[in-house]
Amino acid sequence: MNPMVLSTNDKDTLRRLAARWAAVAALPIHREKAALWQQLNDRRPGGRPMVWINEIPWHEMDGKADVLARIPNLRKVSVSPWCKTERAVAQLGGRYVLSRKPNPAILAEDDWHPERARRELREFLDAAGTTCHVELIMKDISTVRYQPRRLWEWSRIAMEEAERAAT
Repeated sequence: MNPMVLSTNDKDTLRRLAARWAAVAALPIHREKAALWQQLNDRRPGGRPMVWINEIPWHEMDGKADVLARIPNLRKVSVSPWCKTERAVAQLGGRYVLSRKPNPAILAEDDWHPERARRELREFLDAAGTTCHVELIMKDISTVRYQPRRLWEWSRIAMEEAERAAT
């Protein structure tokens, strides 16, 4: 297995992101939340109820941005490949992370089509523009047809397209 090679620019970007993550994680509110979650996980009595709504499926909420706005601390909205991305961007803007989980079937087909993977990612990122926060997650993979390089290639393509969209 080849180790991942990062450019100086990639390393600087990762360092900046890690510093931001560490600064937010060090806020007093996160110590309190960590203690509350630990109390819940340890099943110790007396803690207040903990609720975490991590992600909402946009295809079920299309046209209901006002409802989403009433969910406290909502961070992500899942924008599947079957959603109208342009509508999600128009209605949600930069208020949430738009979480894109491409269809993993592209990795399971008899023939691997990296150009189609690139096109689908590019279409989403172009629609999201620079006003939206996005994440790309390839998940629920059942097979890569004994060709794990498909995963590495998809990852490389996703990074290239994300970098292109960010500039």
